[in-house]
Amino acid sequence: MAAHRNRLRDNMIEDNGTNGSAAGTRIRGETDGLVFENNVIRDTRPSEKQSKSWSAD
Repeated sequence: MAAHRNRLRDNMIEDNGTNGSAAGTRIRGETDGLVFENNVIRDTRPSEKQSKSWSAD
């Protein structure tokens, strides 16, 4: 099962994750037809508590 042909539009993903590194958005495996449009993915916590914002495995 894969995340083919999904759309993520006009979203705010902020300060995702609590312990260690975490992705605000993670894409795993082989996928096609994904649309990411007009999104804000960010971490506003102090730098020592931030986690990565984006991951594509």
